[in-house]
Amino acid sequence: EGEVAKQYPVVLVDKRAVPMDLISFYRHMFSSRSSFSALYHQERGEWDFSASPWTLLPDAPGTYGREIKYMTPVKSVGPISVGPKQSRAKETQKCSMITGMGTSRVVVETVSSYLDIPFGDSFQVEMRFDISQIESAASPSGLASQITVRAGVRFVKSSLSLLPIKGLIQSESVSELRPAMELWMKLALSVARRELTVLPPSRRKRRSEQTEVAPAVLPSVRS
Repeated sequence: EGEVAKQYPVVLVDKRAVPMDLISFYRHMFSSRSSFSALYHQERGEWDFSASPWTLLPDAPGTYGREIKYMTPVKSVGPISVGPKQSRAKETQKCSMITGMGTSRVVVETVSSYLDIPFGDSFQVEMRFDISQIESAASPSGLASQITVRAGVRFVKSSLSLLPIKGLIQSESVSELRPAMELWMKLALSVARRELTVLPPSRRKRRSEQTEVAPAVLPSVRS
Protein backbone atom coordinates (compact mmCIF):
# COMPACT_ATOMS: atom_id res chain seq x y z
CA GLU A 1 0.00 0.00 0.00
CA GLY A 2 2.92 2.32 0.64
CA GLU A 3 4.16 2.02 -2.93
CA VAL A 4 0.63 2.60 -4.23
CA ALA A 5 0.25 5.76 -2.16
CA LYS A 6 3.64 6.99 -3.36
CA GLN A 7 2.80 6.53 -7.04
CA TYR A 8 -0.81 7.71 -6.64
CA PRO A 9 -0.72 10.26 -3.78
CA VAL A 10 -4.10 11.88 -4.41
CA VAL A 11 -7.29 10.08 -3.29
CA LEU A 12 -10.18 11.01 -5.58
CA VAL A 13 -12.73 8.39 -4.47
CA ASP A 14 -12.43 6.78 -1.04
CA LYS A 15 -14.15 3.42 -0.52
CA ARG A 16 -17.46 4.36 -2.09
CA ALA A 17 -19.94 1.56 -2.77
CA VAL A 18 -21.88 0.83 -5.93
CA PRO A 19 -24.74 -1.71 -5.51
CA MET A 20 -23.42 -4.22 -8.04
CA ASP A 21 -21.28 -7.33 -7.61
CA LEU A 22 -17.66 -7.29 -8.80
CA ILE A 23 -18.12 -9.20 -12.06
CA SER A 24 -21.17 -7.13 -13.03
CA PHE A 25 -19.28 -3.96 -12.20
CA TYR A 26 -16.40 -4.94 -14.50
CA ARG A 27 -18.79 -5.99 -17.25
CA HIS A 28 -20.74 -2.72 -17.15
CA MET A 29 -17.94 -0.20 -16.55
CA PHE A 30 -14.88 -1.66 -18.24
CA SER A 31 -15.66 -4.49 -20.68
CA SER A 32 -15.20 -3.89 -24.40
CA ARG A 33 -18.92 -4.40 -24.99
CA SER A 34 -19.84 -1.61 -22.61
CA SER A 35 -20.51 1.93 -23.82
CA PHE A 36 -19.83 3.34 -20.33
CA SER A 37 -16.45 4.89 -21.17
CA ALA A 38 -17.82 6.47 -24.35
CA LEU A 39 -20.76 7.90 -22.37
CA TYR A 40 -18.45 9.26 -19.67
CA HIS A 41 -16.25 11.09 -22.18
CA GLN A 42 -19.30 12.40 -24.03
CA GLU A 43 -20.67 13.81 -20.77
CA ARG A 44 -17.32 15.56 -20.26
CA GLY A 45 -17.66 17.30 -23.62
CA GLU A 46 -15.05 15.09 -25.31
CA TRP A 47 -15.42 13.48 -28.72
CA ASP A 48 -13.94 11.08 -31.33
CA PHE A 49 -13.78 8.36 -28.68
CA SER A 50 -12.35 4.96 -29.60
CA ALA A 51 -11.21 1.99 -27.50
CA SER A 52 -9.35 -1.15 -28.47
CA PRO A 53 -10.44 -4.52 -27.03
CA TRP A 54 -8.67 -5.94 -24.00
CA THR A 55 -5.71 -8.14 -24.94
CA LEU A 56 -3.31 -10.15 -22.82
CA LEU A 57 -0.04 -8.32 -22.17
CA PRO A 58 2.89 -10.65 -22.99
CA ASP A 59 5.22 -9.05 -20.44
CA ALA A 60 2.71 -9.02 -17.56
CA PRO A 61 1.19 -12.44 -16.74
CA GLY A 62 -2.50 -12.26 -15.91
CA THR A 63 -2.75 -8.62 -16.94
CA TYR A 64 -4.75 -7.28 -19.87
CA GLY A 65 -4.39 -3.95 -21.63
CA ARG A 66 -6.19 -1.67 -24.05
CA GLU A 67 -5.81 1.83 -25.49
CA ILE A 68 -8.36 4.63 -25.47
CA LYS A 69 -8.19 7.72 -27.69
CA TYR A 70 -10.35 10.83 -27.77
CA MET A 71 -10.35 14.57 -28.37
CA THR A 72 -10.64 16.87 -25.38
CA PRO A 73 -11.12 20.62 -24.95
CA VAL A 74 -8.14 22.40 -23.41
CA LYS A 75 -8.62 24.70 -20.46
CA SER A 76 -6.36 27.77 -20.54
CA VAL A 77 -4.58 28.30 -17.24
CA GLY A 78 -1.82 30.72 -16.23
CA PRO A 79 1.49 30.52 -18.04
CA ILE A 80 0.42 27.55 -20.16
CA SER A 81 -2.58 29.41 -21.57
CA VAL A 82 -0.95 29.67 -25.01
CA GLY A 83 -1.84 26.61 -27.01
CA PRO A 84 -4.63 24.82 -28.87
CA LYS A 85 -8.23 24.88 -27.73
CA GLN A 86 -8.43 21.12 -28.13
CA SER A 87 -6.01 18.21 -27.90
CA ARG A 88 -5.68 14.58 -28.79
CA ALA A 89 -5.63 12.38 -25.69
CA LYS A 90 -4.28 8.86 -25.41
CA GLU A 91 -4.93 6.63 -22.43
CA THR A 92 -3.49 3.18 -21.84
CA GLN A 93 -5.30 0.92 -19.39
CA LYS A 94 -4.16 -2.23 -17.59
CA CYS A 95 -6.55 -4.57 -15.82
CA SER A 96 -5.73 -7.40 -13.43
CA MET A 97 -7.17 -9.23 -10.46
CA ILE A 98 -5.38 -9.34 -7.14
CA THR A 99 -6.29 -12.14 -4.74
CA GLY A 100 -5.33 -12.86 -1.17
CA MET A 101 -6.67 -13.17 2.38
CA GLY A 102 -9.86 -14.73 1.03
CA THR A 103 -10.80 -11.69 -1.07
CA SER A 104 -10.47 -10.64 -4.69
CA ARG A 105 -10.37 -7.23 -6.28
CA VAL A 106 -10.05 -5.82 -9.77
CA VAL A 107 -7.37 -3.19 -10.32
CA VAL A 108 -7.41 -0.92 -13.37
CA GLU A 109 -4.43 1.38 -13.87
CA THR A 110 -4.51 4.16 -16.46
CA VAL A 111 -1.87 6.44 -17.95
CA SER A 112 -3.09 9.48 -19.90
CA SER A 113 -1.12 11.77 -22.21
CA TYR A 114 -2.33 14.96 -23.90
CA LEU A 115 -0.49 15.15 -27.16
CA ASP A 116 -1.08 18.69 -28.39
CA ILE A 117 -0.79 20.89 -25.30
CA PRO A 118 2.40 22.74 -24.26
CA PHE A 119 4.68 20.35 -22.32
CA GLY A 120 2.21 17.55 -23.14
CA ASP A 121 5.11 15.18 -23.83
CA SER A 122 6.68 15.97 -20.44
CA PHE A 123 4.08 14.56 -18.05
CA GLN A 124 1.46 11.85 -17.70
CA VAL A 125 -1.60 11.62 -15.51
CA GLU A 126 -1.80 8.24 -13.78
CA MET A 127 -4.84 6.77 -12.05
CA ARG A 128 -5.61 3.55 -10.19
CA PHE A 129 -9.11 2.10 -9.75
CA ASP A 130 -9.21 -0.45 -6.92
CA ILE A 131 -12.51 -2.34 -6.87
CA SER A 132 -13.36 -4.99 -4.27
CA GLN A 133 -16.54 -6.89 -3.54
CA ILE A 134 -18.25 -6.34 -0.20
CA GLU A 135 -21.49 -7.38 1.45
CA SER A 136 -24.18 -4.71 1.39
CA ALA A 137 -27.70 -4.74 2.75
CA ALA A 138 -28.48 -1.81 0.45
CA SER A 139 -27.89 -3.91 -2.68
CA PRO A 140 -30.66 -6.20 -4.02
CA SER A 141 -28.10 -8.99 -4.45
CA GLY A 142 -26.57 -8.42 -1.03
CA LEU A 143 -23.25 -7.59 -2.72
CA ALA A 144 -21.67 -4.32 -3.77
CA SER A 145 -18.45 -3.09 -5.32
CA GLN A 146 -16.32 -0.80 -3.20
CA ILE A 147 -14.28 1.67 -5.25
CA THR A 148 -11.18 3.61 -4.36
CA VAL A 149 -9.59 5.81 -7.02
CA ARG A 150 -6.16 7.39 -6.61
CA ALA A 151 -4.16 9.59 -8.97
CA GLY A 152 -0.79 11.17 -9.52
CA VAL A 153 1.15 13.19 -12.09
CA ARG A 154 4.42 11.73 -13.34
CA PHE A 155 6.96 13.85 -15.17
CA VAL A 156 8.72 11.87 -17.89
CA LYS A 157 10.93 14.70 -19.14
CA SER A 158 12.86 17.41 -17.36
CA SER A 159 13.81 20.87 -18.61
CA LEU A 160 14.56 24.27 -17.14
CA SER A 161 11.48 25.77 -18.80
CA LEU A 162 9.28 23.15 -17.13
CA LEU A 163 10.50 23.71 -13.56
CA PRO A 164 8.52 26.91 -12.81
CA ILE A 165 5.19 25.33 -13.77
CA LYS A 166 5.49 21.76 -12.48
CA GLY A 167 3.43 22.64 -9.41
CA LEU A 168 0.79 24.28 -11.56
CA ILE A 169 0.54 21.23 -13.83
CA GLN A 170 0.08 18.99 -10.80
CA SER A 171 -2.53 21.17 -9.09
CA GLU A 172 -4.52 21.82 -12.28
CA SER A 173 -4.49 18.14 -13.22
CA VAL A 174 -5.89 17.19 -9.81
CA SER A 175 -8.48 19.99 -9.90
CA GLU A 176 -9.71 18.62 -13.24
CA LEU A 177 -9.81 15.03 -11.99
CA ARG A 178 -11.97 15.64 -8.92
CA PRO A 179 -15.15 16.72 -10.77
CA ALA A 180 -14.39 14.17 -13.49
CA MET A 181 -14.45 11.33 -10.96
CA GLU A 182 -17.61 12.69 -9.33
CA LEU A 183 -19.22 12.44 -12.77
CA TRP A 184 -17.78 8.92 -13.25
CA MET A 185 -19.26 7.78 -9.94
CA LYS A 186 -22.61 9.43 -10.68
CA LEU A 187 -22.84 7.56 -13.99
CA ALA A 188 -21.74 4.27 -12.37
CA LEU A 189 -24.48 4.58 -9.75
CA SER A 190 -27.03 5.33 -12.49
CA VAL A 191 -25.96 2.16 -14.31
CA ALA A 192 -26.24 0.11 -11.11
CA ARG A 193 -29.74 1.49 -10.53
CA ARG A 194 -30.65 0.63 -14.13
CA GLU A 195 -31.27 4.26 -14.99
CA LEU A 196 -28.69 3.95 -17.79
CA THR A 197 -28.08 1.06 -20.18
CA VAL A 198 -24.50 0.55 -21.31
CA LEU A 199 -24.54 -3.07 -22.54
CA PRO A 200 -26.17 -4.26 -25.77
CA PRO A 201 -28.95 -6.85 -25.55
CA SER A 202 -27.68 -10.36 -24.91
CA ARG A 203 -27.71 -12.78 -27.82
CA ARG A 204 -26.42 -16.25 -28.54
CA LYS A 205 -23.12 -16.25 -30.39
CA ARG A 206 -22.06 -18.44 -33.26
CA ARG A 207 -19.02 -20.60 -32.68
CA SER A 208 -17.13 -18.71 -35.35
CA GLU A 209 -17.54 -15.41 -33.52
CA GLN A 210 -14.56 -14.25 -31.52
CA THR A 211 -15.27 -13.37 -27.91
CA GLU A 212 -13.74 -10.46 -26.10
CA VAL A 213 -10.59 -11.20 -24.21
CA ALA A 214 -11.11 -10.41 -20.53
CA PRO A 215 -9.04 -11.19 -17.46
CA ALA A 216 -8.71 -14.96 -17.18
CA VAL A 217 -9.35 -14.71 -13.45
CA LEU A 218 -12.82 -13.43 -14.30
CA PRO A 219 -13.89 -16.03 -16.90
CA SER A 220 -17.58 -15.15 -16.59
CA VAL A 221 -16.79 -11.60 -17.62
CA ARG A 222 -16.13 -12.73 -21.19
CA SER A 223 -18.60 -11.07 -23.51
